[in-house]
Amino acid sequence: MKNTSLLAFIRNPKVLLVLVLSVFFLKGVFLATVEPIFDGQDEARHYNSIQYSAHQSNIDSSMEKRRTDNKKLSFLDYNFSEEILNAGTLAGIDALRSDSFNTTDYSSSYNGKNETQLNSQDWKPINYFDPPDIVYGSFYHSLTAKIEKSFASQNILVRFFLIRIFSVLLGTLAVLLTYLIAKTIGFSTKHALILATILSFQPKFSMYFTNINYDVLLIPMFFLFTWAGTLALKKGLDWKNVSLFAFSIVVAVLTKPTGFILFVPLAFLLAWLAFEKIKIRDQKTQRLAVAFGLIAFAVLAFLLKTHLPNNSHASFAQTLSSVDRYLVKSLTIGRFGLSSRTYWGTLDWTNTWLLSNITNFIWIIQFFAFLGLGFFFFSKDKPSEFLPAKKFVVFLIGLIVALQLGIRAADWSIFSNTGSLDLGTPGRYFLPNLASHLILVFTGLGALLSHFKKERFFNHVLLAGLLGMFAFVMYLIFDVIIYRFYL
Repeated sequence: MKNTSLLAFIRNPKVLLVLVLSVFFLKGVFLATVEPIFDGQDEARHYNSIQYSAHQSNIDSSMEKRRTDNKKLSFLDYNFSEEILNAGTLAGIDALRSDSFNTTDYSSSYNGKNETQLNSQDWKPINYFDPPDIVYGSFYHSLTAKIEKSFASQNILVRFFLIRIFSVLLGTLAVLLTYLIAKTIGFSTKHALILATILSFQPKFSMYFTNINYDVLLIPMFFLFTWAGTLALKKGLDWKNVSLFAFSIVVAVLTKPTGFILFVPLAFLLAWLAFEKIKIRDQKTQRLAVAFGLIAFAVLAFLLKTHLPNNSHASFAQTLSSVDRYLVKSLTIGRFGLSSRTYWGTLDWTNTWLLSNITNFIWIIQFFAFLGLGFFFFSKDKPSEFLPAKKFVVFLIGLIVALQLGIRAADWSIFSNTGSLDLGTPGRYFLPNLASHLILVFTGLGALLSHFKKERFFNHVLLAGLLGMFAFVMYLIFDVIIYRFYL
């Protein structure tokens, strides 16, 4: 009886969900401590922005003018705070920056090399250079500045890694939201748990949420918006999903300009919800649907206009020419390959067959998923009961299209002014749609299997995806990341 009770407890969906979230959090804390300080994507700049928000009002001397466009030969050449510059130098950041295969020196004693100096707090978290190298106006930096202030008496290692752990917490929230999205659109509890677990082991997602970067707040807000959208499609608009829409969009916009993209799917979603009411309502509702449709197109046109080249003298023909040159240069196999590798986290720190070919294998899987989605939409047969309804799939596809167009419009805008792909389309820019992407992939694969009308085949595909993603991230952690920094 005891064994039966224990087994029932372990199989409880709530217990399994807590286990999934706990494993992600612990894995994230481990990765956050493994990666050297300031080694994350633009991490020193984001932490400098946090310190600027938290402490710059305490500056008691004039700032020294120093250009930011000079070639940075050393970490000390950046316009960061005094504490960041000295701490990064002592931690050996220049050695890591100079070569992809360099490691820092380590002490054989209990205390790490230069740890006593790092703990001494001899430097102020103040930026004495003008202009400071920071990100202006992000809610993420204002929010995390509260952590910085609360632990101001602690050394930089404590403050820095506490903010990294806060990033891990935000990633844990994103995993929970993935489960809620999958459950809301019609997946069973078991399938939703597996999908959330697959996402929790996605390598780039796992690594990115161990860094100090404003995207770690933006991504959960996209997931929250996605959940709100699925709730609205399932139950109609109510105070709950309206509140979720408002909260996710406001926080996303205040965090990063990418958040403005959410207005486009929101407008189309509201138009669709109004259109559904036409079947049972009068002409007033029809006019409301038309109004929402016009709003959607107006918002889309406005956002597109904000990404047009900043050249009021450009003719329509010149604008078309600029688009053509951008498409020729950006839509290449090499660019797609780079975006894919950085999206999936295939680090190039070791030259192995697996890392060189894993994204090709993933593309093959996605190709079959794409065929499955075609079957899902155009087959006369009713999709299997274990798959979501078509309206949810359309909504998820719309989110992916909106983000793709938004990122590429911004990339084109910069290209039209500089002539080069300075912004680019690195994979991390598309992580806000990771939950939608993974759900669509497995929906497509499930649609291919729906011919057999047996849910167990879909179970096998989900478990294979889970085992594959788990093996992939474990390989990267222990055979690539730790090997890179410590061996």
